[in-house]
Amino acid sequence: MKQAAWGAAKGAAQAMQTSVNSDTIPSDPKAAAAEIAKRAAIGAARGAIGGAGVTSPVGVDASTGSVSVDQFTARSPEAMNFYSAMAQVAANQLDMTDAQKAVFLSYTSYALAGLNASIELNCAWQASVGLNFNIAFPDGYAVYHVLLVPKLQGPMDVIRIEGDFPFVRYFSFQSYDPKSMDPVASVRDYEIKPFEGVNPFATPGTSIKEKGKYQVHVTLNGDQGYPNELPTISKGSNATGAFVLLRVYAYDKQSPNKTDIWGAVAPPVVKYKLYHPSSSTSGGLWYTVDQCTSNNTKIASTFVSTIATGYARTMATENKAGANPCPTWNSRDQFRLFTRTGARAPFFNKDANYLLSCGSEVDGGGVKGNLVAVITGTLPPSPGGLWTPPFVADVTHSNARYLSLSAYDLNIPGPVLQTFFDSDIVNFYTQYYGSEFMWNLRTSRQYKIVAAADITSAKRCGHLTEDAMFLSTWGKTSRVSYPGLVLREILSQSSRIGDTANNTQTIHNIKKACGTMAGAGGKCETSAFASSIMKNFYPKVTYYDCQQGGRAVAAPYNRSASY
Repeated sequence: MKQAAWGAAKGAAQAMQTSVNSDTIPSDPKAAAAEIAKRAAIGAARGAIGGAGVTSPVGVDASTGSVSVDQFTARSPEAMNFYSAMAQVAANQLDMTDAQKAVFLSYTSYALAGLNASIELNCAWQASVGLNFNIAFPDGYAVYHVLLVPKLQGPMDVIRIEGDFPFVRYFSFQSYDPKSMDPVASVRDYEIKPFEGVNPFATPGTSIKEKGKYQVHVTLNGDQGYPNELPTISKGSNATGAFVLLRVYAYDKQSPNKTDIWGAVAPPVVKYKLYHPSSSTSGGLWYTVDQCTSNNTKIASTFVSTIATGYARTMATENKAGANPCPTWNSRDQFRLFTRTGARAPFFNKDANYLLSCGSEVDGGGVKGNLVAVITGTLPPSPGGLWTPPFVADVTHSNARYLSLSAYDLNIPGPVLQTFFDSDIVNFYTQYYGSEFMWNLRTSRQYKIVAAADITSAKRCGHLTEDAMFLSTWGKTSRVSYPGLVLREILSQSSRIGDTANNTQTIHNIKKACGTMAGAGGKCETSAFASSIMKNFYPKVTYYDCQQGGRAVAAPYNRSASY
């Protein structure tokens, strides 16, 4: 600390002395004082860096005094290695031969060159994946904020993420190995120890005024003893960087801004500490990293679009549908466990579980734009909000923290078309029946959702009745060939409290049961097995070919599969 302080003092004094003797100081006394103070601050920053013995590449902006850390630069070899690893993971995720992968990767080399030339990494939160950057089957109410540091100088360096607890249903920080893209660790909202105020995700019955702040720390191995510390590399990995996703899901009922991508709070501040053993400032100095501009997300979106185009051209000669995870389409009550693990599903959420049902407008013949899916079921008990009972923090009164039904285009890059989350369904039927109590009393929380490319198709065969919600399967500019339906569950009650859970009819319990079945193989992923676990909470679906004359018939499907 002494060396840094002496260095700061010396740097400030030298800067002030130079300023006093400079002809560029404004003649106005107030402006002159401000200019001298700014130069003194810059001198202090440079002096502190030198005094602390920090030799890692750090720059001080001569006009503002802000600090930039070269570890964040997009031009580094580590950044290019990361981009290449991303492309390789994408190739592994897709259903291609080795020869096709080679062609695909040649397309991505062009995209990589454009990305590396234009994207900026020397800033915090380089991209945000959501409706404006719609890839990889996201939830329609979720935003995935990306923080990439291509290279940490050593295992003692630290990234600190500081923020206010957001007005959302769920958020978490999850780290992924920058080379393998495998998940490493996570800090869930209810696990975060606040450094100021109260964590409303962990403590029920608090007030908004008590909502506090948090600090999450990211280190290479997660062994530096910081609160809320995340390791960023897998055991045995030789990666040197950090890749963190901040997931933010849905708005809270009392949110002051329900459309804000950060949860109605300021973006978390990212600070970086360069460790130096000779420094007495607790091992180094903290530097604040500036927030990235939204242009980065546009650049990343262009990169993904180029890769998607390359994939389409690669596969065009074989007329394949894409990386479609479906063994069958348009099958009655076909919702089945979908496990997103391994190389075919990078960056999967360890807190989430999924049921998948697949539709097709082209396979089997006879549909050709008239596909309608009718989904019925019983909505499990769900949270009211952070400060609205049943409280988010009270895990015993909800089956899961978050439940949603989304429609997707199953072709690459896998955009979401529309999402309903549990509050949407509650709000619809509360309005329809006059109150949530009457909905519970009259139907025990039963719902009906009609999915189709447009309302005309949904109404033509009489499926879209007054007591039904409409879920669009329309793509960005046209109908999609392979619409998919995903029931997403996050932080089920049983995943939180185990055997003491009062409700085990969840997707998590399907996966858990599969794990205990020796030699179960694909049996656990059948719709019959899923239904046996979830019982009345299992969503049923029927696909129809809604013909122009208003006659509904069962949509063709792959009869060779078992259901």
